[in-house]
Amino acid sequence: MVRLVGRGRFALSLLWLVLLVGFAIRLALMPVPGFDVKDFQLWSKVIAENGLAQAYDQHIYPEINYPPVSLYLFWVIGKTQMLLSSSTDELKISPVLLKLLPILADAVTIVAMLAFLGKQGAVARSQLPVWLGFYALNPAIIWNSAYWGGIDALDALFTILALIFLVERRTVLAWAFAVLAVLTKPLAAPVLVPVVWITATRERRRPLLEGIIAGAATTIVLYLPWLVDSRIGSVIEALRKNVGNYPYLSANAHNFWWLVSGGDGWHPDNWPLPLVNFRVLGAIAVALAACWTIRCLPPDAATPQVFHASAYLLMALPVLSTEAHENWVFAAFAPLSVACVFEPRLRMVLSLSSMTFLINLASHDPGLEAALKHLVPASLFFSVRLANALIATLVFAYWTTRLPSWFRARQWHISCASNLR
Repeated sequence: MVRLVGRGRFALSLLWLVLLVGFAIRLALMPVPGFDVKDFQLWSKVIAENGLAQAYDQHIYPEINYPPVSLYLFWVIGKTQMLLSSSTDELKISPVLLKLLPILADAVTIVAMLAFLGKQGAVARSQLPVWLGFYALNPAIIWNSAYWGGIDALDALFTILALIFLVERRTVLAWAFAVLAVLTKPLAAPVLVPVVWITATRERRRPLLEGIIAGAATTIVLYLPWLVDSRIGSVIEALRKNVGNYPYLSANAHNFWWLVSGGDGWHPDNWPLPLVNFRVLGAIAVALAACWTIRCLPPDAATPQVFHASAYLLMALPVLSTEAHENWVFAAFAPLSVACVFEPRLRMVLSLSSMTFLINLASHDPGLEAALKHLVPASLFFSVRLANALIATLVFAYWTTRLPSWFRARQWHISCASNLR
């Protein structure tokens, strides 16, 4: 997979050691009560007892609003727990089983990046121990996956696979995995921009048509249980609730809107008018970021530029849109780590974004906040959160202004072995 000699072999051995340490830390956190995993325990129980086709039934349990990929996995976990439990016991879903999903997804994501970058030339391989090790041991990534039990790691895995297949010109797989990412969590939707744009501009009609067919076929297959049972209406109703489900400026995300709110994001985002409000302005800002990315991305985009553009767009959604949660930026870190292997100036963005992400997660962790509330004054929590939002917003703003020059940087073409021609 990665062939190195001499000092390179030592670096590769060190990398594998770091990856094993990162995996061991994640496994050690599996028994710790999570945050997101508590909801997923109930979801798995409901889906296993009632079946996939009734997962979105508002009369059974109205809170489930994730796309189907996550529900398939919760169903498998629920059924597995049924087999492990006595038939007379009330079904209780083990948090360990649920946490195993993001932990394994983290591991596969890192291995996929390692396999891909190992083929990108000596310059890329020399950076592997640092930046893949950084991702493996990133406290914010571990916090969200292994401690909270969030499924964002699955989203990140499908996203990174879609981008790898995109730069390898395997259009059908790129589109299929991009759709898988979006149908795991809609937060992956920004990755569709580079997938669609690059396929449309670099290829003739046939690959674009193949990609569209692959994406449509993937969607139909995933929704088959609901299509067969004539329950698409319940699917649409459940997924529609993702917009306006948390109708606030910021649902604990330290972003631009947290600053606008003055440090308390729980203010309505549908003010002052239904069609001209903060929610609409946030959507427009995200759309403008997508247009800016397309405008800056050169027609002969190199491999790292594709990952760079995708990371920027995946960061733009949580920074610029209202209703964002503290974990929404997760999927940006895998493509950003790949881009950092080639472009040194992005490493500041990765480091600062990792810091603000970790502070965002930690400062809104219910257990940690409860433990510190008698030791740390509320005013300090408020100040830290506001300062963190300011740093995150400034980093993104700086990134936005530097996007054209960084895309044109000579280093992209020196360090990258293969270009998208």
